[in-house]
Amino acid sequence: MLAAVTVIATIELSMAAVRSAYPLPPLVATGINRLLEIVLLLGMVIRLNRSLEAIGLCSPKWRQGLKRGLLWSAGFGLIAGIGFSVLYIFKVQPLALIGTRFPGQPRKLLPRSCMN
Repeated sequence: MLAAVTVIATIELSMAAVRSAYPLPPLVATGINRLLEIVLLLGMVIRLNRSLEAIGLCSPKWRQGLKRGLLWSAGFGLIAGIGFSVLYIFKVQPLALIGTRFPGQPRKLLPRSCMN
């Protein structure tokens, strides 16, 4: 557990240093962070356990795990949707509660190289 936390903290701090030297769009930086974290954590699991069975990705059970994960995700989405609807019915703007400022122009979400 300590090794996993150390890996994630190292990646996050490293990306902060990279972003200060090379300005990356926040969405791109977050995507790179998550990909690195996934690859390194999966590598750690494989190295320590010789398989992905410790995290439920062994071949006999992966379909069952996928189904459970999809059901859980759908249930969470349903609850979030119901909460969104209830707030909207009572004239509360749910997106205003998130507190994230979105760019005024959608083109500012992605770098220009992605838009052409």
